[in-house]
Parts: sequence; structure tokens; C-alpha cells
Amino acid sequence: MKALLLGQRGDVYGNLMWYIEFPHDLKSALSQGLAALKAKGYWASAFPEGDGITFRKDPEDAVQALTDFRACLPFLEIEAAKEGTALTAQRAAIEGAELIDCICLTPIEGLRLLGPVADGNTRIHPPVDGEEVPLSGHPWGAILCDEVGADITPGWHPYLKKTGGTTKLLGYPLIERKLKIPASLLLEAAQSGRGQEKLIAFVIEDADSAVDPIRLAFCNWHRLEYLPNKAGWVGEFAEVYIEPQTRRYKPNNYGGKPSALRVSNNWLGLEVGEEASIESAPYSDVIDGARTDKMALAMKSAIRSAGRAFYLVDPEAAFLHMVYAIDGLCNPGDLKGPRQRFWICASTVAADEGDFKALYARYNRSYEVRNALVHAGKTFAALGEDPVMHLQAMMDVLVRILKQCVLLGKATREEFVDHVIKQLQRPEIDQAQRDILQAKNITNIKTLLQTDKIFADIKANRSTE
Repeated sequence: MKALLLGQRGDVYGNLMWYIEFPHDLKSALSQGLAALKAKGYWASAFPEGDGITFRKDPEDAVQALTDFRACLPFLEIEAAKEGTALTAQRAAIEGAELIDCICLTPIEGLRLLGPVADGNTRIHPPVDGEEVPLSGHPWGAILCDEVGADITPGWHPYLKKTGGTTKLLGYPLIERKLKIPASLLLEAAQSGRGQEKLIAFVIEDADSAVDPIRLAFCNWHRLEYLPNKAGWVGEFAEVYIEPQTRRYKPNNYGGKPSALRVSNNWLGLEVGEEASIESAPYSDVIDGARTDKMALAMKSAIRSAGRAFYLVDPEAAFLHMVYAIDGLCNPGDLKGPRQRFWICASTVAADEGDFKALYARYNRSYEVRNALVHAGKTFAALGEDPVMHLQAMMDVLVRILKQCVLLGKATREEFVDHVIKQLQRPEIDQAQRDILQAKNITNIKTLLQTDKIFADIKANRSTE
């Protein structure tokens, strides 16, 4: 455990400081160390907060003090503070990558809540409006509101153009998340504007991920006007309020511009009620990191990719973003042509032969467009294709696979591969594959179905990785 020794300076007492929670099992050793220091002629007392010691000894001797403290407190790795180097920077070096438990509040525009959303580690609070949600009814109202008399003013609500600071945040839906933040980010934020922007980017990325299940459930490419903005951005700036769960760091509201470019909806955005909690529930363990198996990590990446795709301005980029997300989730490996399409369609668990054929036809059509975009440098306009139709087609496939992954509860790639192969071997799906290949005048059917070499290798290895 590292500590920093700041020597006496004239009438200013010296301090020994550490920046992690002091281990309970070392408290008796600390008491013994204080007694040993007093025996050497020091006046020494532990901070009430438990994060250091203040001391004095006359005459002062910085070199001897370092020797004495190391001898009396051998369980600490004590370094002397360096003159001319910012204390915050030295503190950051000592704390390293320690993770600080924090509660983070991130505002979001373009999302109208008809009720609070709660699932897993996520809480989304409706804004204070003075009627449905009074200031007293908001769980963060008393903490964030610094407007004098607001608590006794009937019908008070924050007028966004007239209020500022943390009070302004109450005028937006607030995404509440418990997050472990590296101490280095909190310390950098205290030093510079650039440090604040790095911290803001870290927090709003997490908050925005928590909104992705809502986007998957309620947003689509045919009605982009009902898409909420990305979390964190309000007006010209991004803002977050962070309340560290330790006395070593103070709650603070941070503002800045963590990125030069962003996308903002010009229309009203999304309106949802309590059903948003139900739709978010299946993905909460994945988003929160409670599940850490391989399939959960693949699902988390796919969910994030689907959410990000909405905010890519070029339709070609958004389309390919989802294509790659589907491949990353299903991992078809070296499969190409009809076999790759069969693998993806089987991953969605088609209910019957007709469903499989319809899904194949739609996915195959969009995948042919993908090939033209990737291999021929075409655009949707050059191809005369409607980008919205293909974007929504890929979104539908991705959502179907994600829902199936939740229902299956498979933890490993091998289990997922086993499931897909079993689907391909179902009699009605096997017949659907044969019909599709016959329609393409592919007569050597056997070499293209689950008995061919690539499928056989997949089945033998039980992994496409």
C-alpha cells in the first residue's frame, strides 16, 4: 500500500497521505506505528477520514522523517513528495488504476419518460415538471437543486434557459448508473479541461450503452424522428454529475466537449413508459457486466453496435456496421455464399420452413447489396436501392438473434454452434435449404448442406473461432 509524505514547511504541519481505503486488518498496526512515532518525538495523529496522518517534530528534518516513518510504518510503501511536481500528478502515480465506486447521473435529450425506468444497474428518472414529478418526488431533487426557495414553491420546475449547474440537470431525464471509475480519470479531471472531457467520455459511453436496449425495442429506421439523442449531450455541451462513494473525492458536475462531432435528432425523439423497463430486462446482465461469458461479451458488442448504427450519418456505414455485428455475434467463420446465409438464418431460430425461406430471401437480398458495397465500391444510390429497407432488414435479423441468445442462455461459443447445427438438421429446415438451392439450380446439394466439409469441421471443433 503506497503513501506520500509531505514534509513540514515552517509552521505548516507535515502529512502522510494514502489514497485507497485503508484495510481494516491494518488498523491495529497503524495504532502501533503512531505510538512508535510518538516515542521518537513526533506529535502524530490520524486523519478522522482515515486517509492519512498529520505530524510535527521540531526541529524538522525531512530526510530523517522519511527514515522514521518507513521504520515505524513498515506496512506502507512511503515516498517523499517531490518539490516542483504537482501534488495531483504524484497522487495519480500512487493511486494507479484503483477503481472508485461512483454514482453517475447523465442527462439525455429526446427521451420523454411517462414513468421511471428501472432494471439492473440502470435507473432513468423523469425530469421535474412541477406536476407529475414535483421537486420533492425526484430522488435527486434535494441534492441537485440549488435554487433558493424551489422546495417551497408550488409547481416549481427548472426552466432550462434560466437555470444552470446541477439544477439544470433536473429538467432532463437522468440516467443513473453505478460505475467504477479509475482514480486517474478523477484526478485528471481536477487538473484540466481535457481531463474533464476524458472523464465525461468514459461516463457517457456507459450511460449511452444502458439506453441501447430501449433503442432496440422502440426505434427503427423507418421512423428515425423517434430516436433519442445520445446520452450526455444537452445543448452545446456534454454534462455528467458524479458522486464518488468515498470521502476522498467530492461530488462534482462536469461539463465539456469530449468529441468534436456528434449527431442530434431534429425532431421530438422517443416517448416511452414503464414498458421500457420490461424491454430492457433481458439484456441487463449483459449491459451491466454481470455475465462475463463469451456469448455475453459477444452480445454486449452487438447491442452496442446496433445502438451506434442509428447515429452514423452515412447509410452505407450504418448498414455495414450492423452486418459486421451480426457476423461477430454468429461467427460464421469460413462459410460463404448460401452456407453463410443458412448459418445466419439458423441462428435466428426460424419457426418453420416458410419462415426460414422468407428470412433467407430477405437476408440474402440485403447481403448481395453488402457485397456490392464492399467489393464493388458502390453506394445505395448507385445501386438504386432503398437504404432504409436494408438497414431495417439487418436490424431485424440482429434483434432476432439477440433475443434468441437471451432465450437460449448459452454461455460458450461451442454451445451456440451446437444449437445452430441442430437447427440446420431439423427436417423442415433441411428441406427449406434444399428447396432454396434447387431454385438456384445448384444440383450438388449434399456438398452444400450440413454434411459438407466446412460444416463437418465446425461440428467436430464445436467452435467457429
